Amino acid sequence: MKESKFFWRNRRARGQSIVEFALMAPILLILLSGLFEFGFIFNSYLAVLDSARNAARFSSDNQYDMRDADPDCDISHDGSVTRDFYRQAACEAVGNLAAEQPTITLCLKGVVQRRCDGNTWSQMDDVIISVFSVLRLEPTGAQIVRFPDTGCAESGWSYAADLAGRSQCSERTGLHASQFTSAEIAALLDDGAPNTGFVLVEINYHYNHVLGLPWFTQFVADPIPFHLYSLWPQVSAEPTSTM
Repeated sequence: MKESKFFWRNRRARGQSIVEFALMAPILLILLSGLFEFGFIFNSYLAVLDSARNAARFSSDNQYDMRDADPDCDISHDGSVTRDFYRQAACEAVGNLAAEQPTITLCLKGVVQRRCDGNTWSQMDDVIISVFSVLRLEPTGAQIVRFPDTGCAESGWSYAADLAGRSQCSERTGLHASQFTSAEIAALLDDGAPNTGFVLVEINYHYNHVLGLPWFTQFVADPIPFHLYSLWPQVSAEPTSTM
């Protein structure tokens, strides 16, 4: 029995569709995998940003000059063992991010993971804490005092340095130093703002690709460095007549 022309046209159409799909499938796969990876990146970005905000908010009504030598930190999010202001702020940020594992794992002292041996200083992520006391002096503008006042420029307080047993006044650049100077903080304030205090929480974090696909890492850095921060009013650092 002779096959109809309609049958052959259908076979040619099906064959053409298969060829077109075979040509487009790799492109669709690349686009889809890129979409998934960007989703992971954006989720991590928001999680780190939220952790900086939560830590700054948590520290807003703590006593900024409270210090102790207790390094213990309860990262189960039930509260901090240490009473040290800076450690408490860092513990709050780290505790928030601990809830995001395994998507987010901070490279800190003793934590071994991809691209992190838990010991190499330059690999470690960090939480940087700074406190500013802003005194308005008319008409000369603002006088800013930055804490902790360790006599080592404007690097801020480093959680990674604290964990590693390094001096806060040791050479700290890049990931382990604040990205804001006092002058930059002053520039953010309104000219008519009253005396005030601020706490600045900065988180430096390396995002390692979840999928790690070679066609994606050729165009997007792996790991991707994040520097996210939150600036929040700090009650106890506000200048008074006795300060």
